[in-house]
Parts: sequence; C-alpha cells; structure tokens
Amino acid sequence: MNPIIQYVPILAIIAIFYFLLFLPERRRRKKLQEIVANLKIGDRVITTAGIHGTVLSLRGETMVVRSDTSKLELTRSSVAALREGPESTGS
Repeated sequence: MNPIIQYVPILAIIAIFYFLLFLPERRRRKKLQEIVANLKIGDRVITTAGIHGTVLSLRGETMVVRSDTSKLELTRSSVAALREGPESTGS
C-alpha cells in the first residue's frame, strides 16, 4: 500500500477544519477590522463588554462613547459590532 494514501484522511480533515472553522473566522475578523477603521462620530456601537453607546469623539486608538448618562473612553478595538435600528430614548 502506498504510504501517501495513509495521509489522505488526515489532509481531508485539515481541509474540512480550514473551510468550516478558520476561513469564516478570518472573514469575520476582517469585517470587524473594517468596521473599527471606518468608525465615525454618531455611530452606535456595541462593545465586547456589552456596552451599547454612541460614539462622541475619536482620538487615535481611543474613542469616547456615550451610554445613557455616562461617557466612557474606550479603545477602538473594544468594538464588537455596530448597533442597528433607531436610537433608544431611555426609560
């Protein structure tokens, strides 16, 4: 039996892992990097800590976010997603 044939199942498993796990994660990370690079004042964001807020100012790698009545200075890399939908007025 050819020794190369023994490695075919292992190579197939590696290919499956790449297409099912690594490739989608790379695409998600690239999209998030684009979001962070294109942040602008007024964008509504969700941070990795779960804070929902509106960007008030951008300074280098930091930003000031308003969440309800608080203002927080956060790093841009803490953005997990842009928030969609209408601005909430609070309760």
